[in-house]
Amino acid sequence: TLTTEPVANGITRNPWNTEFTAGGSSGGGAAALAAGLTFMDISADLAGSLRIPASFCGVCSFMPSVNRVSTQGSMTLLEQANVKLDYLPRIGPMARQVEDLAMFWQAVSGEKPVQKNKVRIAIIPSHEDLPLHPQIDKTIANLTQKLNKAVQIEVEVTDPANFDWYKAWRAYGIIQGHQTGAMIPPLQRFIGRFLSRGAMRRSPNFIKPIQDGYRRKQKEYMHALEVREQLAESLDAFLGLYDAL
Repeated sequence: TLTTEPVANGITRNPWNTEFTAGGSSGGGAAALAAGLTFMDISADLAGSLRIPASFCGVCSFMPSVNRVSTQGSMTLLEQANVKLDYLPRIGPMARQVEDLAMFWQAVSGEKPVQKNKVRIAIIPSHEDLPLHPQIDKTIANLTQKLNKAVQIEVEVTDPANFDWYKAWRAYGIIQGHQTGAMIPPLQRFIGRFLSRGAMRRSPNFIKPIQDGYRRKQKEYMHALEVREQLAESLDAFLGLYDAL
């Protein structure tokens, strides 16, 4: 699980219920926001480090697309070791409300908000490729009903065409494992894969592809990059029709 357990200060707990985790890896920032100790937190997201603690602590987060915000200087030890994590870590904010995230984005990107008479939103239908907890499924259904009642919002329940979620998970894992594996000695990677056999069986779409990427097979890595480009093109075409997914 992704939690925040720094050696110096002990476990970071969820301010809403200290029996629960604040998530991670940016659990400290999310907990501080939820407790009203700070206005905004800025961190890096590689595998959910912004999104997970934000959702656990009931605050908002925003992870920009690749190369929209520079990551230079955010991981100095990796930069000094000449380890490149292209496509993976993104610098983004957490805040207590969406309006604060918008203010952050305008400040760092220089983009001004676009005023529209009508906003088109696509909501992915629930299906077996994207299994959801019943409570989450119900929440999304309730949100869809509310959005449908809004005058300036047009909602359509639809999928991106030619988008394969399993290919996306596989490509992401291979890329992450290959790139982060450059920091880990080969023997340590082998032992890690051996000890992770049970986890790989339990998590075939997330942990297994990352562990497979640790093998650092160049041909497999290059194929994952090609798949990534194809999926990105499919999503770009889809988002040309909608303002949000």
